[in-house]
Amino acid sequence: MNILFWNTGLNGKRVANASDINKCLREMIEENNIDLLVLAEYNSGIQSLCQQSNAQFYPLFNNSEYIKAMINHNYSIETLIDQSRYLIAKITTVSYKMVIGMVHNASKLHYDDEDQEFRMQTFHKDLCQCEEDHNCKNTIVIGDFNVNPFEKACVSARNLHAIPFREIVTQKVRRKINDDYCPMFYNPTWKFMGKKMPPYTTYYCDRSGKAINYYWYAFDQVIVRPQLVEAFDEEKLAIITTTRNHMLIKDGKPDKIKYSDHLPLFCVLKEKYI
Repeated sequence: MNILFWNTGLNGKRVANASDINKCLREMIEENNIDLLVLAEYNSGIQSLCQQSNAQFYPLFNNSEYIKAMINHNYSIETLIDQSRYLIAKITTVSYKMVIGMVHNASKLHYDDEDQEFRMQTFHKDLCQCEEDHNCKNTIVIGDFNVNPFEKACVSARNLHAIPFREIVTQKVRRKINDDYCPMFYNPTWKFMGKKMPPYTTYYCDRSGKAINYYWYAFDQVIVRPQLVEAFDEEKLAIITTTRNHMLIKDGKPDKIKYSDHLPLFCVLKEKYI
């Protein structure tokens, strides 16, 4: 299963970008054989995008203000939880079932660390309940977390508990803290941090004049439960910068004028291992 996430930034203030972004999306779907497309801040009509794509897709109809999705007809998808900032769904095939969380966490521009952590904690609680209700730990989460992998909202056991070391996650599966057993995620997104060449991650912001300035932020992430680690193809995890007719970066950074201030994130699950 080939999965693509992109925070298009296509909200009410940037509707002029819709044509370029939709053309780019159609090319990304075709060139990367996308099975599941997850979009944040996309208000250009997911039904129309399905119809314009060469492959056979159908939209995930939901009430979320920030998340939209469409999936190949080969898969059956059922919405489990539909919130403004996240969706949780179950994907079913003839050989497996899988839980997927699609997230657009609150922005640092308007919310502090505690707010972001609280929202992630609420999301993870709902996710765990869905896993229990459907007896399924084949779980993947993808989206704009709006926090870096090293922040508490990601690594804390009371939040996502997402760890960058796959062998630790697969060996432990969960971690006992006091009297609670906290399930873990593996977070492969760390690999982008410290890259030798730009784009270093998916989002760039120069906070010149501030005491802390990371420049590049790994807000767009994908994480998997231990049960999906073998199926996750780490070599295919990539940041997409170009399509056949579109260049999403300018001067090594996301071209936020023509496209989005985020770059798309692409990943692959090897279904024979699910």
